[in-house]
Amino acid sequence: KLARLYESHAKGIVDEDLINDVAYTLLLRCESMLMVEEAHRGRATCPVCSGTVERNMDKQPQLVCNCGWRGYWHDYWMTYKGKHLTAGGLESFCKEFIQRFPSAKNPSEKMLLIDWLVHRFHWEGVGESPGRPGAVCLIGSKSAEEANEFLYALTMGDKTHSHIRQEHSAWRTIRDQQRSKGRARQEAHAQGVAAKRQRQAEKKRRRAEKIKSAHEKDN
Repeated sequence: KLARLYESHAKGIVDEDLINDVAYTLLLRCESMLMVEEAHRGRATCPVCSGTVERNMDKQPQLVCNCGWRGYWHDYWMTYKGKHLTAGGLESFCKEFIQRFPSAKNPSEKMLLIDWLVHRFHWEGVGESPGRPGAVCLIGSKSAEEANEFLYALTMGDKTHSHIRQEHSAWRTIRDQQRSKGRARQEAHAQGVAAKRQRQAEKKRRRAEKIKSAHEKDN
């Protein structure tokens, strides 16, 4: 849906139903991610009344809500395990998206808000180097690389809003920098491994020469 939204937007088509669909999907996703983040901090959300259920940090505590619902933390955790719902470095962006959502009244404002969110990186803007793309969590990608490929392929056209083109360009710049740093780290690691192997080979050679020399003296 997100890819189709960008394709239609690039053609100058305002598909209000699709925009609303994507916007509300992201809204629910952000709310779920924040809910999971709170659960990890010891404040689970009751699936019956949506109230807060305090828990200790034991591995198998029983969750008990005032409404009468009971459950075990392990079972609760299994409901979102593997679904990339931990907010992590996106927490502040999820909160901001939820806060700004009611103010996005028209399709254009919603489109810009959608675009702003999907181009965020984990830990961006909090004194840390940008981490993996937020799209991994927001659209449920299997990996960071899959999310990167998806975002790289988003359709941009002459009729794409200038802010969206700028946001996409800025995202590509950060991602390209990450790739360059990643390649540099890989090269440095490869060089380090090669140097270590060379030292080991040299050490082995010297040991062999020492043994050979000792045998020659004995003979």
